[in-house]
Amino acid sequence: MGAKRTTPASSLLLAIDAGNTRVKWGLHDGRRWVKRGHAQTGRAAGLKSVFARLPPMDAIIVSNVAGDGLRTALKRALPALPAPRWIRSAAAQCGVRNSYAKPAQLGCDRWAALLGAHARCPGAVVVVNAGTA
Repeated sequence: MGAKRTTPASSLLLAIDAGNTRVKWGLHDGRRWVKRGHAQTGRAAGLKSVFARLPPMDAIIVSNVAGDGLRTALKRALPALPAPRWIRSAAAQCGVRNSYAKPAQLGCDRWAALLGAHARCPGAVVVVNAGTA
């Protein structure tokens, strides 16, 4: 069973996974990753020149687990449009329930992985996700 397509094949999505050690990014055209890269979290401001060289995007989505300082650096590095969508953990979303007493304590990167796994394989799945924190 394939992934549910949420953007037309001609759309460009910039996906960013901002972690405690590295900021990873990829540009997806609806079929495949056409460009990818990374930077050390402490050097995220340098991504401004990288992002400026990318073709115009239709959407930007960001998972940031490294705090407000990195969020500010990414906001400065990203183009003004389209406005980025920041992933946040929720009590329930897209058919997935978060059983944490405080749903925000589940990292948004792990929440995104759960949502993606559920979209690809509805039903019971095991998601293995390891970070540096």
